[in-house]
Amino acid sequence: MNIAPKNILVFADWYYPGYRAGGPIQSIFNLVTQLSDDFKFSIFTRSTDYLQSEPYKNIVSDQWTEINESVRIYYASPDQLSVKLITRIIEEDQYTVIYLNSMFSKYFSVFPLWKIKRLSGVKVILAPRGMLAEGSISIKRIKKLLFLRLARLIGLFNGVIFQSTSEHEKLDIQSHLGMNCKIRMVPNIPGIMKKEELVSLVKEPGHIKLVSIARIAPEKNLRYALELLKEIKGLVELDIYGSVYDKAYWDKCLDTIKLLPENVVVKKHDSVPNQEVFKILANHHFLILPTPGENFGHIVFEALSSGCPPVISDMTPWKELKKNGIGWSIPLDDNNSWMAALAECIEMNQENYTRLSRSAYAYASRYLQKSDSLKLTRKLLLEE
Repeated sequence: MNIAPKNILVFADWYYPGYRAGGPIQSIFNLVTQLSDDFKFSIFTRSTDYLQSEPYKNIVSDQWTEINESVRIYYASPDQLSVKLITRIIEEDQYTVIYLNSMFSKYFSVFPLWKIKRLSGVKVILAPRGMLAEGSISIKRIKKLLFLRLARLIGLFNGVIFQSTSEHEKLDIQSHLGMNCKIRMVPNIPGIMKKEELVSLVKEPGHIKLVSIARIAPEKNLRYALELLKEIKGLVELDIYGSVYDKAYWDKCLDTIKLLPENVVVKKHDSVPNQEVFKILANHHFLILPTPGENFGHIVFEALSSGCPPVISDMTPWKELKKNGIGWSIPLDDNNSWMAALAECIEMNQENYTRLSRSAYAYASRYLQKSDSLKLTRKLLLEE
C-alpha cells in the first residue's frame, strides 16, 4: 500500500458534534476544518460527548464515516474501546503523521503511544492542551506525576514532537518531561470570526451582565468569581454555562451562591454548542474567567470577537488587555484589582462601554489577520 504523503490520523477524546469539553474540541476542529484542503484527516474519537452516556444523534458508531474527500471520522462506542481496536485503527492504514490531542487519556494518548512505538517512519505529534500546567496538574497530582515519571523511565515519549501553543506551555513541558524534549511552538488556530455587524448592548451605570462559559471544575475557578461578588455594589446578573465535571466543587459554588446579596442574580445553564456561544457572549457585557491556567483560551478569543470584553486572570496567553483597552487580565492573588475592575465595569456608561466593546472586536479582527498559526501548523505537519 502506498503511503499518502499528507495522511494524518488524529486521536481525540471528543470531537464535533461534541462541545461539552470546550477548548480541546475547538482546537482540533479549527485545525481540521482550516487545513483540510492540504491534508487528509482520519479522526478517531468517542461516540459520546464529555460526561455523557448517550451517543451523538445522527452518527454511525464503530465504523469510518466519510465527511468529505479530506475528512473521515470513526466514532467509537464506549464498550468497543480497547487496545485491540486502537491497534487496528493504527495498522489498517499507513499514516505519515499521528496527532494526539491529549496528554493523559488512556485510549487517546497512552495506548496509542505504546502501539506507535513499534512503527517506523511515522511522525508523532502530541498537543498537551494545557494539561501540564500547574492548575491542571494539581488535580489528581500524585497520579499524574507518577505517570509522567514512569513514562520517562520507559521512554514512552521518545521521538514524540510536543506542540506548545505558548512560551509558558513550553516551560511546563520541559519542567515535567525534561529539557531535551522536542518541542515546536505552534499557536492554536483561532476560529473564524462571524461576519455580522457588531451591535453593542445597552449599558447603564450600576448594572452589568456577566457570563461564565466553562466546565464546572476547580481548574476553571468559578468559585473565585462568586466570592468576589459577595462585596460588589450595583445590580449584577451572572449566567453560568457549563457541564458539572466536579460535583463536590459545584456544591461549594452553590454554597457561595446562597450567601450572595440580593443585588447579585446567578443563573445556571447547561453547556451549549459552539455555534451558540457567540450569540450568548454578544448578549452579555463581560466574560469573567479567573482561570489558573489556559494554554490558549478559545473562549477569550470568542469573547473578544463578539465584542464582549473579558475580565480574566493573567494566566492565559491573553496579556495586557487593560493596556490595549479591551478588557482586564488580573493576577489571582490581587483581589483588590479584581474588585476595582468589576466596580469599573458596573459603573461604566454607554459611551465608554461601546468604545471598549468595539475595541475588543477590532483587536480580535487584527489578531486573526496577523496570526501565523495556520502557516506554522502546516509546517509542523509537513516537516520531516
